[in-house]
Amino acid sequence: MSDLFTCKTIEELDENEKKDYEKHCTFMRAAIEEGEKAFIEGEVPVACVIVHNDTIISRGSNKTNIKKNGTRHAELEAFDQIFLNKELNEKFKDVLLQECTLYVTVEPCLMCAAALQLVKIKKVYFGCFNEKFGGNGSVVPLNKSELSNGRPYSSISGLLKNEAIFLLQKFYNQENKKAPVPNKRKRLDPEELLKLAPTPFLSTNLTTSSTTTATKSTKTITTTPTTTTSTLTKSTKTTTMTTTINSMNSEIDSEKQEITQIQLEEQTKSIHCDTSR
Repeated sequence: MSDLFTCKTIEELDENEKKDYEKHCTFMRAAIEEGEKAFIEGEVPVACVIVHNDTIISRGSNKTNIKKNGTRHAELEAFDQIFLNKELNEKFKDVLLQECTLYVTVEPCLMCAAALQLVKIKKVYFGCFNEKFGGNGSVVPLNKSELSNGRPYSSISGLLKNEAIFLLQKFYNQENKKAPVPNKRKRLDPEELLKLAPTPFLSTNLTTSSTTTATKSTKTITTTPTTTTSTLTKSTKTTTMTTTINSMNSEIDSEKQEITQIQLEEQTKSIHCDTSR
């Protein structure tokens, strides 16, 4: 049964599937907008929307900091909006999510990938991979696995991947004030971060990038004489130290010779004493 379900990239879709590419991008952009809200709230900006018959019926984003609960991932938050909606429950009972597609900015983790099976989601589209905890192929393809009471589902990766990555980069480039241990990660300069942004962000920053590059070149040229002077100074110091060491070695050799001479004289006296006896 699991062979019917796949882990594809957006580039591997067939021509019929690609016809709806723009529609899929529209829903993923809605998920990224939710991620922006999470970013403002100080949460890791992972977010999703659930779509039924081309209509968004639920939205969710990380709430782990706000709710002080490590399980409150975007997918579970979106599920709760549906499960707690009396109107939807009365209309669709338990089959609603079986007809729904999930659009999430980052690959579902192992926990969420299993939960998606249990609610019997129809299909998942995600932006970037979750290389440490991904449950749709990065670590384990749980979406294709046979789980008790679950239903496997197909997963498509890479939809607006660059936008999803940039959203995470914005978050991790700042200090997470709610982290239990201060983060020692090296921060990127804002201009360097913009260089990593998707194409729409780059066009407005070309002049800044050129100026930065020129400034760095000037700094390199300016510091070259200083480097040469520093090298000469080190060389002079090395020569002086070598001379001093050689002088000390000569003194030590001289003292050794004196000690040897004294020892020879003592031995000679001893010999004379033994002969006189």
